[in-house]
Amino acid sequence: MAGEVGQYFQNIGAAVSTLWDGMRVTMGHFIRKKKLNATLQYPRERWPIPERHIGFEEAKYNVIRCRLHVDIDDCIGCMQCVRACPVDCIKIETIKLPKDTELGSLPGSTQTSTTSNGSAKRLLVSRFDIDLAECMYCNLCTFPCPEECIYMVGGPNGHRHPIDYEFSERDRNRLVYQFATATDEEVEQVSKLLEAAAAVKKPAPVATETAEKAPEKKDAGEKEIDLSILNTIEDRIARSKAKVILNQTLRQGKPPGEAVQEIRNTLTELGKLDDQVEAVLAQLGK
Repeated sequence: MAGEVGQYFQNIGAAVSTLWDGMRVTMGHFIRKKKLNATLQYPRERWPIPERHIGFEEAKYNVIRCRLHVDIDDCIGCMQCVRACPVDCIKIETIKLPKDTELGSLPGSTQTSTTSNGSAKRLLVSRFDIDLAECMYCNLCTFPCPEECIYMVGGPNGHRHPIDYEFSERDRNRLVYQFATATDEEVEQVSKLLEAAAAVKKPAPVATETAEKAPEKKDAGEKEIDLSILNTIEDRIARSKAKVILNQTLRQGKPPGEAVQEIRNTLTELGKLDDQVEAVLAQLGK
């Protein structure tokens, strides 16, 4: 009986001792409170982005796959990013401009007629939406873009847009980013110009036996060119010009060798053909 009473009071003592140890540690944290020691009130408060050293220079390697951004003034509406997206999270709608009409010439228009690389813009981009709730951050849409206007923020694009990988929203619809800047007035102006051009358009000539033949199909054994090879060109202007010329020549049905030669001639005139570019073109022509 005496042993049981002694064990009873020992258990009480142990409970009081462990409770005191826990409270002493807790009170010590309250008295000596440190910054970022407690739970952050996310998303109002966020942890600072840590520095990363993964064996690559940040200027040449995207350390984190972040959200997509579009420099809409450089978009020509080519739809290359839409075709490359494996989950169809990019939606683009364009309106073709009438002949001899430039975007910058529209009354009250804020659109630019050319991109920063000097390419003419023949389409009015009335819609450019990216649903980041569906985006899988594969980065595939950025490679075929001839103007490099769509890219992931941060990393090598840090000088164009700061890094942003935390963009939580309570409403899923707010994760649909809309980049198009075309106004309803601009869309209406272009539509009216198209209607006026269609009204005065001459009837199409009757087809004859001497009608131009359709371009021949590409031979089954002809090798396709890998566009991603051009992404290794370091100079942005040279890289962009090479993509534009390659896309144009291939759409015209020209063989890859002529496309490479045309790229080489154009870059020579611009003074952009150096040893690094020549090595890439040599690899492209293989």
